Amino acid sequence: MENAGVAASPERRYPVAVSVEQLALGWLRSEGAPNGAVVTVDHEIGARQRLGIPWRVPAQRSFSCAVVLRCALALEDEALLWIASLVAAARAVEGVGVPAPGLGWPDLLFGPDGTSVGSITLEAQLGPGIVQSAVVALRLDAEPLATTKLALSPIGAMFSAALTSILEELKTSRADLLSEYDERSSLIGRRVRVRLLPRGDTRGTVGPVTGVGCLPLASPSGMIETLDASTVLSLTPV
Repeated sequence: MENAGVAASPERRYPVAVSVEQLALGWLRSEGAPNGAVVTVDHEIGARQRLGIPWRVPAQRSFSCAVVLRCALALEDEALLWIASLVAAARAVEGVGVPAPGLGWPDLLFGPDGTSVGSITLEAQLGPGIVQSAVVALRLDAEPLATTKLALSPIGAMFSAALTSILEELKTSRADLLSEYDERSSLIGRRVRVRLLPRGDTRGTVGPVTGVGCLPLASPSGMIETLDASTVLSLTPV
């Protein structure tokens, strides 16, 4: 079923699917979905988070959507898509009258008590020196957000509008995005343990996100280690 979305972005809604990302990717690859196109799914059979981690929230309280982006973003700025997606998710949640979640890194959203309330996945399609397009999926758990799945239903269009607006702003400046992420972050100034890929771990105090979307960790000795999303398995406050 297809509905009109915000700012003329088309939206497709499905009662059941393996995953919302698969539907959005199929729309992009086979039908040329436009920038900002939205897919929402009521019941995902095989929903997964970043790195294939299962999303185990029951369907009756799980909201899932995906947005197609035709971004033409410089390849070295690909990590900024994670930051943009988290900030856009927080704006969208606020847009339905729910207190905005705190932002983790690179993919999680948290409630005031530190409970996970949502996650982001991102699949980028690369061209010569650029990110040509991407599919960003957002999943939210209505229960720790103290709301209902029905109340979250408008978020797909709001998430799309926020994402496309942020990417437009990135064409001229990234300062506002980075500042907003830092203000909304649940991690900055906290000591964390990071499990690394393919193995190993590190610890440190989180600093403000870097200009390319990476996360700096400061050790007690003052050494700074900069983390990229591709090298991190999990990040836990200690």
